Amino acid sequence: MKKLANTTVKIKKVTVITILLILSAALLLFFCSCSNKGFDIGKLTDEISEPETIKEEGTTAEYTYYEPRIDSDADSIKGIAIRSAEDLAKIGVDEDYPLDGDYVLVTDIDLSGYKSWEPIGGAAGKSGQWNGKGIFTGTFDGRNHIIWGLTIDAAPDKESFWGLFGTVASKSEDDPAVIKNVVLSGVSIQVVSSVTNAVGALAGQVNGYVEIDGVSVLSGVVSFLGSNNLGVGGVIGQIRTDSTSSRVSNMGVSIKNIFSNVTVTAENGGTNYCSGVIGRIRGGNIKELSSVVVIGKTIFEGGNGFAITTGDSGARRKDSVYYQVGSGNAYNSIGQSVSKDGMTNGSLIISDDWTVAKGFYPLLSDVYDSPAFSVMELITFSFHSGENKDAVKSNFTVATKVADISVKWYSSNPDIVSVGGQTVKVTQPASGYVDVTLTAVSGGLAKDYKIRVISSQQGYFINDYVVAGEPIRVGGYAEGTEFKWIIENKSTGKTKTVLDTTGSYTPKEEDLESLITVQALGYEDISLYYSYLPVIYITTDKAYNAIGKGGYTDGYMKLAADVEDQYLYDGKIGIKLRGNSTARWDKRPFKIKLDTKTNLLGIDKEGPNKHWVLLANYIDPTLMRNKIINDFSYAIGMEYYMASENVVLIYNGKYYGVYQLCEHIRVDETRVNIFDWEEYAETAAKTIAAAAREAGEVGYAGEAKLAQELENELFSDWSWMKTGQVKLNGKTYVFTDYGMEALPPQTGGFLLEMDFYSIGNEALPRTETAYRQPFYFNTPNPEYGLDSFKEQDLYKYAYRYIQSFEYAIHSDDFIFRNSDTHYRANVYNRYNYNYVEANYKDDLNDGRHYSELFDMDNLVANFIFCEIIMNWDSMKNSTFVYKDIDGLAKLGPQWDFDWAWGNTIPNPNTWRPTSWHCREFDFMVEQYYQTVQWNCLLIRDPYFLVKVYEKWHEIRNRELEDLIKKGGIIDNYTDFIRKAARGNDNRWGFVTFDTSLSQMWNFINTRMKWLDEQFKTVESLIKSLGVYHSSNDLRVTDVTVLTDKTKITAKVNNTSIDSVAFQINGTTMVKAKVNNGTATVTVDTSAIDITGGYNCVTIYAIDSTGDYIYDEEHSIKGNYNQVVSNYKYFVIK
Repeated sequence: MKKLANTTVKIKKVTVITILLILSAALLLFFCSCSNKGFDIGKLTDEISEPETIKEEGTTAEYTYYEPRIDSDADSIKGIAIRSAEDLAKIGVDEDYPLDGDYVLVTDIDLSGYKSWEPIGGAAGKSGQWNGKGIFTGTFDGRNHIIWGLTIDAAPDKESFWGLFGTVASKSEDDPAVIKNVVLSGVSIQVVSSVTNAVGALAGQVNGYVEIDGVSVLSGVVSFLGSNNLGVGGVIGQIRTDSTSSRVSNMGVSIKNIFSNVTVTAENGGTNYCSGVIGRIRGGNIKELSSVVVIGKTIFEGGNGFAITTGDSGARRKDSVYYQVGSGNAYNSIGQSVSKDGMTNGSLIISDDWTVAKGFYPLLSDVYDSPAFSVMELITFSFHSGENKDAVKSNFTVATKVADISVKWYSSNPDIVSVGGQTVKVTQPASGYVDVTLTAVSGGLAKDYKIRVISSQQGYFINDYVVAGEPIRVGGYAEGTEFKWIIENKSTGKTKTVLDTTGSYTPKEEDLESLITVQALGYEDISLYYSYLPVIYITTDKAYNAIGKGGYTDGYMKLAADVEDQYLYDGKIGIKLRGNSTARWDKRPFKIKLDTKTNLLGIDKEGPNKHWVLLANYIDPTLMRNKIINDFSYAIGMEYYMASENVVLIYNGKYYGVYQLCEHIRVDETRVNIFDWEEYAETAAKTIAAAAREAGEVGYAGEAKLAQELENELFSDWSWMKTGQVKLNGKTYVFTDYGMEALPPQTGGFLLEMDFYSIGNEALPRTETAYRQPFYFNTPNPEYGLDSFKEQDLYKYAYRYIQSFEYAIHSDDFIFRNSDTHYRANVYNRYNYNYVEANYKDDLNDGRHYSELFDMDNLVANFIFCEIIMNWDSMKNSTFVYKDIDGLAKLGPQWDFDWAWGNTIPNPNTWRPTSWHCREFDFMVEQYYQTVQWNCLLIRDPYFLVKVYEKWHEIRNRELEDLIKKGGIIDNYTDFIRKAARGNDNRWGFVTFDTSLSQMWNFINTRMKWLDEQFKTVESLIKSLGVYHSSNDLRVTDVTVLTDKTKITAKVNNTSIDSVAFQINGTTMVKAKVNNGTATVTVDTSAIDITGGYNCVTIYAIDSTGDYIYDEEHSIKGNYNQVVSNYKYFVIK
């Protein structure tokens, strides 16, 4: 900051006379507007001295820079005097500056020389900590000297606390930590992290017994980008005293006399703990929060943060707490919102410690009276996203008023940075960088702000894919540029630096799994990754942790790999966060939409597509469960699976570990290839619009507009599915008139998804069943026009189809009948539910066995799959069902196996290698509907279990053995991925690849041994599952298979059995009266598999009234009845 008088400064194109006139007018206005509440008019009215010279193009004026002075009593104070930035940095580092010392700041200091300030006490710590190492427990009196330029630019990989101080705390009520009279200006804090952090200008966290009195944060930005925000505040990150093992609580914290004018921003994809003063108060009220003024703004993920604080607690005493309208949201009645006029009209009542005057913001009197203070201290810059004062590329804005006081701006280089009102226009230099000084002038005072404008020229790598022994070359740099090559080996953790003037580096084999960064003065860093895996580079304007679910963020993606060019990509993308529980982890999963269809890496077996996902596999350090298991599902007979390959992700030049590039589940000819209603609508819109252009009704621009309008109409009103036409602007368009094929019947073309996150979500096209299986339409998915969609036959058909199947597997003999008594579950919670009768009919599917609704081979393969992988989420979440116009429904594609094969991160209940997935209680603890998931009902059917037994022995020594044998698929993939996985460990690992792999093999080996025992015979399988119970009252004694007819005989030894129902392979049902203890039927041999497959005959006992006889002991009314029955399986070769 500078006052007028001796140092020469040139301000081009502005005469001194002009400046004098402007300032005189401003000062006169200000003088007239000030009240008599102690506002020192003379403070803002330093006189401008006479100029030395006046030139045509500008004026040379004389100024005196403010020179900080050491307090006169600095040598006699009680405590340790802080005389410089270097002294301040010694606290907690130098033994003469202990963390429990008593400190007095005896001069204004500038911290801008520290590119990233290390908080006093260090950043590392534990949330809620109030004793131990790294905690400031002493006293600090800032004497209202200004601390300028506090800068923190951090990307921690462990729990951390950031601010001028890290953690401030005390365990003693009689000896609290004290911080008072601290003034911060020009704060610039940015923390980017995926681990837990708390961030505040003064301190990351405050716990235990602490007194804070008189803290002013005059200007700047406090920013956090991450996935685990403990609290981000303008002054303090969080107050969260750990009271679990002591009587110390938040009630020991007292905070008063706070002024905050910082912009606080947080983007973390989670809970809003972004506040103007205290980011979060957790675990109990603090003692006091009083005399607070906030005029800065809080921004959480583009919306408002909280003006004062948030959390689950507040303050016992909260007096005179004010925040300017627009600063943020209210919380828990803490604080009163005040308009800008109310802040500056001189009427606000705070305390005697404050100066409150008309025309200016309320300010602590000792700050206002400081010779170092001027209105320019309240100026905060608004740079473009991703830019800062040291790397400016884009236009930005500056304040032209502080309260009611005007500010004028001048540039030292208008050719590069020119100021016009609030807008600052930036012209990037052709190469390198240019440093520019912006000067703010107000009330006779001036202050310089230095910014660096960097070149628009961007360096680049000439070769995209790194090969050992082949030089990496860069281009786009000015001749004579000096380069620094930084090679960070992510696998070993070692880094080396190479200086170079040729723009070339030749990598060695030892550099494998390294991030290679090139730095050159005046240019942005560029990076390339050296891996045997394909590498995906994504660049966006948003930080990694700022990508949200709401909509796509525009970006750019480059895929580098040793494959044919047609399988690579270099172009625009949209990217957004995906997943449910996985979206909350530090390593984030993404959905990618390409600008043009591409078969990335050639992994899509059917062809190019725009839609892909990047799976993080954060809780699976082996990085292989999702890939290996997905591939296995296809090997054992699932019709569709999503192919994938592991890749390395470099996001905005930073390494984010190993990701799984995978096909996105969707209805598409290259994915789930069934009729696509949405694609038909999109094609219809484009076809009609193209015809309108060809007819001269619209031009090319009009064609695009008409197509979009038609598409919007089609997806708002779904009646076209039946009528085959759409109306727009009074005109009716019939699809077949434009060469479109007639629409098929609405008997398929749907993909349903089951996930408990859909429960109660009325914005989704839900088809929840009577037994609460939470299905909803994945495709078509009417984002708009939901009510219209529900009126269509497709929605009704899909609902009936799934419901009738469910009733079939709950029925006595696995056949849906309208005449049966149907039930539905009233569910209040996992353990509190009941069954009531339901009025349900489905004439279309009346009399159908479940295998006439769902493909039997698919159901069997799904059961085997679920039991082999023992996945926590199977048949609970991410479960899909699809059906084409014709044919039967099927389960799949299989998806989401992070918790398969005993992965106990973070859920210990998954380690169940010697029990059945469909019978394990610990796999049913979350939701009621897990207890009645479809596999739980199918194992009641002997026919289903016979086919399961057959399938097991079909794949056991073939596909399954290939997967798990020594030198098999898992072993080979382990060797392939290990080195890249170790790099991923170093970036993310809380459990290492090798440890997790060992655990996985332990589970697999134990499970395979156990499953082999259960599958020794059909009888051992049925007994182990323990649901079906055969009766000795009847049994099949003979099956005689002839060319045309097959005779089946049953013996009955219970006289209450009047008739026997014979069910052959599920779908053939014949009844016979019991005669002399025998019942016999003859059926067509076409009902029998005579090609070597397993057959099953199930016989049911019927009484004289024609009703089934129930085994009451093994029946659950409302869920299912166990009919007195028996079975026989056989093979005809």
